Amino acid sequence: MYMSDSEVVEFVTGALKWLRPGGHLKLRESCSEPSTGRKKTATLHTNESNPTHYRFSSLYIQLLRHVQIQDSDGKWWKFDLKWSASVPTYIYVSV
Repeated sequence: MYMSDSEVVEFVTGALKWLRPGGHLKLRESCSEPSTGRKKTATLHTNESNPTHYRFSSLYIQLLRHVQIQDSDGKWWKFDLKWSASVPTYIYVSV
């Protein structure tokens, strides 16, 4: 969430180049929205200083399904998405 959109694309493309055939990539995004709600301005940062780029997992899934590279032998490589899920990270306490 601290990478720009172009850096995310660059990382995913790079990972596809670095992985060996049959290798695995595991991604984990910390959160898709601020803990204070969707408004980015409702964080501890001002708009200008907030380095976070909140994205929903659907954007990462779409990227992983569409990025492809061609190696020097002309063979095309792409990710085969095996699993995606949300993991609850907050504990709610009812009083």
